[in-house]
Amino acid sequence: MNILLVHGSPDPRHREQAELLATRVAVELGDDVRAVTLDGGQIPHGARVLPLFLGEGRHAGEDATRFAERYGGTLLPPLSQAAEQLADLGVSMAASMLASREPVIFAFYRFRCFERLLSAIYAQRKRLTRMGMASLHGVPDCMDMVRFWQGEGAQRLVIQPMLLFAGRSLDAAMAGVASAQMQLVWGEPLTAHPDMPRLIAGRLRGAA
Repeated sequence: MNILLVHGSPDPRHREQAELLATRVAVELGDDVRAVTLDGGQIPHGARVLPLFLGEGRHAGEDATRFAERYGGTLLPPLSQAAEQLADLGVSMAASMLASREPVIFAFYRFRCFERLLSAIYAQRKRLTRMGMASLHGVPDCMDMVRFWQGEGAQRLVIQPMLLFAGRSLDAAMAGVASAQMQLVWGEPLTAHPDMPRLIAGRLRGAA
């Protein structure tokens, strides 16, 4: 059994998206895959546990380790270690929405503990004309960056969430910029990319 370990949320959309991702990964992998939250109950003894965390904080380290040990699971390296591949997905999604010389903002949950992914995005800056970074829980936030690009004369701005799933944080960010006097185009979370199941299945195969 392969377990995709996710944070969990009171928002029911989170579980729906996680379970859909697990189904897609199972098809790609040809093996059983289940999405489980950190507080989501018991898993089969010996199951392989892949933490689906983009940051490298407590959840990807201490919490995932305790979860795997509690149920006798085998802990795999977290998804955050695939930063270059994740950045490629995010940049590809953003680039598909851009017209000539339009700016793009990559919106992170927060900057702290996400440095590896931030660096991987920045390393791909030549694929984009103009880009910036925003934090959903910190500064600069999305509205700060919207004001910046308005000051630069931009009429249209793409915002690509560097999140796995839609939820309350993304809802709040979108509501926070709803009054902006420019056209805002929001991308989908990373799990909407058709290559995400292949990426995750590859991490599971590589750890076999």
